[in-house]
Amino acid sequence: MNKRSRMHLAKFLNLFLLFFTLCSTSSALAGWQDLDVIQVNAEQPHATMMTYPDAESAIAMDPTQSPWLKSLNGDWKFNWVPSVNERPMDFYQVDFDDSAWGTIPVPSNWQLHGHGIPIYTNMKYPFEKNAPVIDPAINPVGSYRTEFEIPESWQQRKTIIHFAGVNSCFYLWVNGEKVGYSEGSRTPAEFEITEYLKPGRNQLAVAVYRWCDGSYLEDQDFWRLAGIFRDVSLWSIEESHIRDFKIDASLVNDYQDGRLTVTADIIGAERAKCELLDSSGNRVAQGWVENGSPLVLDVPKVKAWSAERPNLYKALLTLSNGGKTIEVVPARVGFRTVEIKGNVFYVNGVKLKLKGVNRHETHPDLGQVPDRDSMIRDIRLFKENNINAVRTCHYPNDTLWYDLCDQYGIWVIDEANIESHDYGNNPQNKLANDPAWEVPHVDRVRRMAERDKNHPSVIIWSLGNEAGVGPNFDAAYRYLNSNHPERPVHYEGEKREGYQASDFNSKMYSDQNWGREAGEKPNVLCEYTHAMGNSNGNLAEYWHGTIYQHDNHCGGFVWDWMDQGLRTPVPDSHQPNVGVGPVREDFFAYGGWHEDKHGIHHDNNFCMNGLIASDWTPHPGLFAIKHVYRNVHVTPIDLMAGTFTIKSWFDTVNMDDIVKGSWVIEESGKEIAKGDLPALDIPARGESQIQIDMPSLEIKPGAEYFVTLRFVAKQAYSELVEPGHELSFEQFKLPKETSAIRIQPASLPAPKLVKADGKATVSGDDFQVVFDTKAGTLESYSVDGKLLIENGPSLDLWRAYTDNDKAPIKYGKLGKVWKDAVDQQVVTEANLDVLQSGAVRMTVDARLPSVSSVYRIVYTVYGNAEIDVDVALKISASPKQKYPHRVGTQLQLGKQFNQIQWFGRGPNPTYADRNYERIGVFGGTVDDQWIDYSRPQENGNKVDVRWVSLTNENGDGVLISAAGEPLSVGARHYGVKTMESSEYSFQMERSPNILLNIDHRQMGVGGNNSWGQTALKPYLLTDREFQYSYRIQSINAGESIAQVMDSAVDAEPVDFESLKPLASGSGPKGKFRSSSSETTRGNVAKLAFDGDPNTRWCAADGSTPQWVSKDLGKQTKLNRVGVVWESGGPYAYTVQASSDGNDWKTLASSNTKGSEQSHAVNATARYVRIHCTGVPSDQWVSASEVTIE
Repeated sequence: MNKRSRMHLAKFLNLFLLFFTLCSTSSALAGWQDLDVIQVNAEQPHATMMTYPDAESAIAMDPTQSPWLKSLNGDWKFNWVPSVNERPMDFYQVDFDDSAWGTIPVPSNWQLHGHGIPIYTNMKYPFEKNAPVIDPAINPVGSYRTEFEIPESWQQRKTIIHFAGVNSCFYLWVNGEKVGYSEGSRTPAEFEITEYLKPGRNQLAVAVYRWCDGSYLEDQDFWRLAGIFRDVSLWSIEESHIRDFKIDASLVNDYQDGRLTVTADIIGAERAKCELLDSSGNRVAQGWVENGSPLVLDVPKVKAWSAERPNLYKALLTLSNGGKTIEVVPARVGFRTVEIKGNVFYVNGVKLKLKGVNRHETHPDLGQVPDRDSMIRDIRLFKENNINAVRTCHYPNDTLWYDLCDQYGIWVIDEANIESHDYGNNPQNKLANDPAWEVPHVDRVRRMAERDKNHPSVIIWSLGNEAGVGPNFDAAYRYLNSNHPERPVHYEGEKREGYQASDFNSKMYSDQNWGREAGEKPNVLCEYTHAMGNSNGNLAEYWHGTIYQHDNHCGGFVWDWMDQGLRTPVPDSHQPNVGVGPVREDFFAYGGWHEDKHGIHHDNNFCMNGLIASDWTPHPGLFAIKHVYRNVHVTPIDLMAGTFTIKSWFDTVNMDDIVKGSWVIEESGKEIAKGDLPALDIPARGESQIQIDMPSLEIKPGAEYFVTLRFVAKQAYSELVEPGHELSFEQFKLPKETSAIRIQPASLPAPKLVKADGKATVSGDDFQVVFDTKAGTLESYSVDGKLLIENGPSLDLWRAYTDNDKAPIKYGKLGKVWKDAVDQQVVTEANLDVLQSGAVRMTVDARLPSVSSVYRIVYTVYGNAEIDVDVALKISASPKQKYPHRVGTQLQLGKQFNQIQWFGRGPNPTYADRNYERIGVFGGTVDDQWIDYSRPQENGNKVDVRWVSLTNENGDGVLISAAGEPLSVGARHYGVKTMESSEYSFQMERSPNILLNIDHRQMGVGGNNSWGQTALKPYLLTDREFQYSYRIQSINAGESIAQVMDSAVDAEPVDFESLKPLASGSGPKGKFRSSSSETTRGNVAKLAFDGDPNTRWCAADGSTPQWVSKDLGKQTKLNRVGVVWESGGPYAYTVQASSDGNDWKTLASSNTKGSEQSHAVNATARYVRIHCTGVPSDQWVSASEVTIE
């Protein structure tokens, strides 16, 4: 039997199967729930391609200009029903009356056009988990109808219909005849429909099911949307045609020359001509590719393809007969070689660093139907921010995305449409191990690889995401190794010894130290720095501490690129807020907005993890990524001599070809000298010394001097990036400064002090300060009759929790007790004194009993209206209370003082662990500082602030400057309470005042993950004593900052030594800690008592009972015992005490939810034990803290 006969027989058998699949309700249910039915009557997968009538049109590679392509995109008739049993059974009939139906655009997601609702869930299936079965009663069906005509020139040719993407499965009819079926939403389905066509109008009907058995492999962390969401088209081919082809363009001879290997599957002919053209259209190689046999062409001195230099050639495959061209199929060709040598990943002989992001296909208005403009917008932002790689999480993207990555230069990890997270990301995953699921797994990998095999941008295959591991992934891995070995295979789910189904050692959310070890395979972080809300801290620790230092670490991919919010109008009930602050006419909905009213499970805003917002507005984390991903690194040799070492982290290009540099010297934020850097003739991965012409500096008292080196794009950097766009900078403080000259307090007129009715008024000729002597607070500050401060400074120890803070607070790793600590304060002293210099001082001491702390605030008022503020906080060493979230003060100013300017890091927000912005003078409105994350949270902070001013539009206001260490500053129109209680910014209640935080420090934002990890310990406020100072001055219209600063007073000394901390609440020290068992990975018993919430004790296995105990060393009075479990429970346990370590008495017991538990006890004992008898499902006994008081 010849090949064509076999094909006809296969088609007959497929149609025979389809007949029974579609004829009855029971069989139809079996079709979309039958693992043996993936496609019926569909064409075999092949490379993305288009056919043209001649070389001239083929070279343009514009499919819309081919006479043999017809788009079916547009408005189709549409009917939606909520369940399979309600679908119109005969809608595919030609004479079916669809006049009552509406229309829907194709492509689109039907939920965004009013049919059903979007559902967001991270890993839990949005239907009952019972693979492969889906309940028909909850499975909506969309029925589509449209008409088309075949061009006259197609009459003697074959016609193929191409569905680029349909979610989740569909049945197809043409002119009332059943054609086929397909599932697997992210790769194409094609059907030859020639025999079903008729002259004139043809009627097309498609039934799309929201769920099918394939949905169990599509459990990705995204909106669950449905419909025909990618292009639908017809294309025409001759009886003789090129069905498929593969191009392998590699580098040889020390990566200097190219080798082109072409294979083709040709129907109806023996061979095709292959020509290779360079970017100018010149032929550089040619030959004949025989059907099924490879053509090998050597190309000397080829221009290699890379993300920095995406040099593309074009291959033309021409099929002809008797000298007449039948068709020409073009393809872009990029020469590059991908290798793993030892445990290092190479491309083109370079040890590659993948500076990547994970990118979902998402659009705020179109859902999962991104258009060309939005794709180019993404790549432009990649290029502008030093991102060179993308992982197509977690499915093959629209083919246009790969074309654009080829054209503009982006390394791609191409990921198969496989995720079954709800069944577990472990070797026990049912679907990864069940032989019945092998073919569906391999089919998805095969269809991805066959479609995308010719894209030079694709350098790594990925088997999927969070789907466990087992024999089915082994089979998929074997398929790729056998058929497409030119690229290595990635799979993070592979956790077995030897990583059998992955060529990489891949991890998610490992800490900054992971990847330093030299294993047998390259290390890669396929997901890291979870960019949810205010995040992306400690990136320098990842890159400068690990990735740049170790060749075997090939980089990482941020989770993820873009918030997945859906644009939604602000409800009528909140229209008064529109136009105020960050509130616009619309917002970006996340999980819960649609689902809650229907009682459907969702995962809240966990889909909002982007470096950019849903409308492409960059979040501050993107600029942090830009900094650590930069390719120009500078190290000073001698700052005052102006000598530096410049290191290139470009992979393939000489720095001078694409980047130019300049320098500027600033005096306290004001430019005083500048110049251009010499030509940066530095080869890829090379380094060189440069020198700038340093001017002679006249050092002014109190001034600071910084030199900043800027590196900007040249024309050749990327056609998407404007020349002059800044790619990176490095800034260094010059070691030249002298102390500021201050006014002596005694030289000023003494202010007046008047006490009455619990108030104290301190005044001068043009100012007045009012204190509440009972509450120990500053009530107001007025200058020249203008009220500048309406309340404060008052102590502030809490910030509106970020997305990264939420879980650590819930699980007790961050102390929630700090939230209300100041509200529960007890003022112990509030003393007014007139100092010898005449200045008036108010000293306020207070206890914070809920956090075993004391603080002192000292206000010193001078005769020139200056107020010095000195703050000290002393915390008793109790691990229960953890650490304050900030140490600072808050002031309230009138809303008219909405112009902010500061000298510190900027212009983008910074935190202790995300402080990569330059130091300079920046400004804007207070509203401008607000970062509108998906959910309101702490945002807009600035660190290393020397001074900050808030003024009205006339320039009147206050100037606050650091009197010692630089400050941490934030200003907003919204209070913590409304921020924490609002799900969206339009729900917030705007404060009548501006809330200004002048802090000593604030803890970092973290970002290693968003489900329990705090900021790294160096960025937590773990000290037990804090002390800082600043001054408040008025500023008037016409005055410069320098003028006001020059009038500052030489501060009077402040006594903090007399402020004594409360007696420690940490309980007895104890000598020994022991447990029933502990893990061999270091989670030992003593870590339950170390006062560090980021460490823990964990039992050696999941069995119960388990216990952990402490020997206090002697009989000790016990008042309270607390435990912080690793998760929210419930844990069943008892608190026990013993005098001898043998006979135990129960003091308390619990079986309630909540990770942080505390029990009042009354006993005297030497030994204390937590005895656990029950744990949550799939958990081991694990506690991060046990506290004894």
